[in-house]
Amino acid sequence: MYQWTAISDIGLADMAMKLEAARQLVERMMRDAKITQIHEGTDQVRRIGMARNLP
Repeated sequence: MYQWTAISDIGLADMAMKLEAARQLVERMMRDAKITQIHEGTDQVRRIGMARNLP
């Protein structure tokens, strides 16, 4: 009985580590996507400003 519990606990801990790694990956992807969105918006605002200054 004790061996089954130890194996079960190891499996549970392994699953928890995988879930945490997946969560961190999703957070990193969301952060990178948001930074890209902000950067692209900044470039577009800059282009509009330059276009307004053209004769």
